[in-house]
Amino acid sequence: MSYGVMAYIVDLQEVNKCFSSANEFQKNTIKTFCEQYSQDIDSWDAEDTPTLLAIAEELLNGKATHSNLGYKYWYAIKGFIKASGGISPSNKHWGSEKDAFFDFFHAPNGFEYFSINTSFPIPIADDFPFVSVLKNEKITEKFIAEIKENAYLDKDLLEEATGWITQAYLLKQDLVVYYH
Repeated sequence: MSYGVMAYIVDLQEVNKCFSSANEFQKNTIKTFCEQYSQDIDSWDAEDTPTLLAIAEELLNGKATHSNLGYKYWYAIKGFIKASGGISPSNKHWGSEKDAFFDFFHAPNGFEYFSINTSFPIPIADDFPFVSVLKNEKITEKFIAEIKENAYLDKDLLEEATGWITQAYLLKQDLVVYYH
């Protein structure tokens, strides 16, 4: 699997409604999104490790009980996010240098790590995916201007990343960025 950046513009309050959801259509949609990459993710583990779909089912029931499977929870959450919102084009960030990612999508720039405000704790991935979250209430026109002025990304990467932030601002949604 190649390393790259995938950006999602989504309302995290809507994503959180999916945890403990009774809506069967919504549950099936989430499972369908998780199935798209479950075989690849599951191939990394021993046979007795819960599958990605089992982890997704657990999240749908409002819990996360496997403290050593943070990566699987966050890959499953990606399915929840994809079912709840849209993916943003990531043409310039695919194959990104990790330093460029962490220099831009880090806490001093307003991003939080592994923070989607669930009512229950979700284990953090100890390797990949790495998830940065920029909540909509932190995004202002001033914030966008400061990011553009102070970022240490090359022109193309900066243009794409600030485009995501601007789109989230205009849509009054959150930006969730996966590095994996």
